[in-house]
Amino acid sequence: MKTILETIDTRYGTDNSHSFSHGNTLPYTGAPFGMNYFVPQSSHTDGSWFFQPDLPIFQGIRLTHQPSPWIGDFSWLLLTPITEKISKPDIYHRQSSYRPDESIFQPHYLKIHSNRYQVSTELTPTTYGSCFRLTS
Repeated sequence: MKTILETIDTRYGTDNSHSFSHGNTLPYTGAPFGMNYFVPQSSHTDGSWFFQPDLPIFQGIRLTHQPSPWIGDFSWLLLTPITEKISKPDIYHRQSSYRPDESIFQPHYLKIHSNRYQVSTELTPTTYGSCFRLTS
């Protein structure tokens, strides 16, 4: 039986763009009142709207401090799990696809499987950061 916390899908309200909002939220995984929050990044070209729930692109896990897309992010970091030699430095050549319906987006747990690199990324937050588990 699932707990109440495990029934939450943090993607609700995340289908947003600059011209139209469905809530302007991000699928944050983080501890309450934590210093950092973590969000999968699916697009680097849309500014503050760097996650789209229907876009099956996985560019990495973004450590973020963004309270709202209208305010923007500051001091962010993108962690991209890859298993190949980097041939070109831009994110477009390192991104992967993933299956949104097989991923887990919860406030206390995040799991995404990179189809290109065959790496599962799991994350659980702490007060100041998170614990990652990468498995292939």
